[in-house]
Amino acid sequence: MSTVKKDRSEHELRRIDDALVDSALSVPSSEYRAELEDNGEDTAAYVALGRAMIADAQRIAGRERMAAAKAQVVALKSRPAPRSQGSDAAARLAAFKARPESPFMMAARKGTKLSASDEDAVADALAELERLERENGEG
Repeated sequence: MSTVKKDRSEHELRRIDDALVDSALSVPSSEYRAELEDNGEDTAAYVALGRAMIADAQRIAGRERMAAAKAQVVALKSRPAPRSQGSDAAARLAAFKARPESPFMMAARKGTKLSASDEDAVADALAELERLERENGEG
């Protein structure tokens, strides 16, 4: 059987399967209950079985969602962390201040020293500047 015929056959089987499921779902539950009672079946047992099947499906889906979430956490944790610039931010800032060809100015801080986040921001900006200079062949 060629791939095209196989694909058509599988599509047709899926269409028939979907039609059967739609047909079964469209029948009112009262008709199913009446048919079961006519055949002497215990409708309460079928209702309990259906509820148990739904509960099992919910547990399985919950486990699958939890497994997927754990996999996402592992993937997230396995990614390399961004390089922290906090440790060498002070050294970079001091080196930048000491460069005679680069006058350094910061906004007024009411007489206080730069905060760690200010130093980190300057270090990040310096790293970006160095990267841009390398890209342009200036550094």
